[in-house]
Amino acid sequence: MQPVVADMIQRHRNVLIMTNAPVLIFIFLASILFSVLVASDKTLFPVWMAAVHPVTLTILWLLLKRILPQFVRDYTEGAGFNIAFLSFFACTTVTLWNF
Repeated sequence: MQPVVADMIQRHRNVLIMTNAPVLIFIFLASILFSVLVASDKTLFPVWMAAVHPVTLTILWLLLKRILPQFVRDYTEGAGFNIAFLSFFACTTVTLWNF
């Protein structure tokens, strides 16, 4: 029975990798494009916003959660991308609010 379950878990992992990889690649490329456009001053964003995109905010979250208390990590487990995107969109909204 255990080999069957182990095979099922491996197949599930392969499906997750195949479905998530294109999304992650797209997020990475879109973040680079966002940074290039902001840094080249082709948007209303200030230049410092070129460093604030979902990839950097995800990395920041991964570093920040290491120092958070365990109960906070328990409640936010698996929400890294959501927290990064929420932070990104909040930052872009606040930055452009007065334009």
